[in-house]
Amino acid sequence: MSASVQRVRAMRAVWTRDLMSGVLPFWLRNSIDNEHGGYFSCLDEDGTLLDDSKYHWLQGREVWTWSRMYNNLVGTVDSAAPDVSATETVREEWWHAAVCGARFLDNSRRESDGLFNFSSTRDGSAGLHFQRRPYTAVFYILGNLEFAEAIKTRLKEGKPTGDFKSEDFQRKALDVFEQFRKYRPVCWNSSIKLEWWKRFFRNGVMLL
Repeated sequence: MSASVQRVRAMRAVWTRDLMSGVLPFWLRNSIDNEHGGYFSCLDEDGTLLDDSKYHWLQGREVWTWSRMYNNLVGTVDSAAPDVSATETVREEWWHAAVCGARFLDNSRRESDGLFNFSSTRDGSAGLHFQRRPYTAVFYILGNLEFAEAIKTRLKEGKPTGDFKSEDFQRKALDVFEQFRKYRPVCWNSSIKLEWWKRFFRNGVMLL
């Protein structure tokens, strides 16, 4: 084995340990809003909550993160770091964290037009900022799609999923994608929209 390969494996082991023993536990302890659902993002380095506003780009990202971890990490995470593993207890924590955000995601959308707030009050009842850029919508789509896969994973494992159905979350994601495809802000002209739309394709194939 070459020295470069050994170095990459050693780095991967360090990153894996940092993720599993530092990053993920921090967000599990401090970001989950068990009262209203969703996640806090304005946290100090010790986990102190600085602002309870909900930033909706984070809501989709965190649903994606916990769902992705649940779907992909079972047992030993990395042979280069055998002391780091995802036990069933930890995976259940990830599932419940994903559920907390999945129930909150629709609070991102404005009732008037179905577009997305950038931020809202803690309970999601009132939007605080609206941004015409696509970040919140993109992460809403990704979060819903990955959570749909987490539901399928649990069903394969014979675990309860409550009243969640994977097709409901897939449908919500695709509905928003279709809405976004047709959406044209007043400030856009045809050439700008065309360039933006091209980014969803590679070699003539839609990436989503």
